Amino acid sequence: MDNEIKQALGELILKTIRAIDDLPIGSQERKNAINELDILYKLKIPETKIEFESEQFYAKLEAETAEKTETREREDRIRREDLERAELIRKEDAEKQKQKDKQELIFASADKGLKLVDTGITLLGLAAYSGMFNQGLSFEMGNAFTSMTFKNHLSRGFSALWGK
Repeated sequence: MDNEIKQALGELILKTIRAIDDLPIGSQERKNAINELDILYKLKIPETKIEFESEQFYAKLEAETAEKTETREREDRIRREDLERAELIRKEDAEKQKQKDKQELIFASADKGLKLVDTGITLLGLAAYSGMFNQGLSFEMGNAFTSMTFKNHLSRGFSALWGK
């Protein structure tokens, strides 16, 4: 309906302009036609102004919406990048912790192995010492007052106790 009215008003203005061209200059009919054209234009101006303002409003609204959408998309992209970086850092930290745990396990196993070897050496030493000690005692059973082996065993035992 609005378009029909606008179209009719435009046709009327065009018809009036053509009629003015055919009227003699300075005649009362021409003045009346010009006044009528003035009235028609005054009717068309507010409508044109409203259309123009409406177009500007919708263009501005569309620009703001596009800007908000772009801002939202940029914020979402930044948020995704931050999440990806955080996930990458978490994975790197987990990998570092895994390597650290592996190293601790290796060191603990090596420490246990060294303790086991140390215990074995101690037991072998005690077995050897016991064998030598028994030999020294069996020598003394043969009516000898003391043997050099027995003296050495005693001196090593006392030096081990007192750190000499």
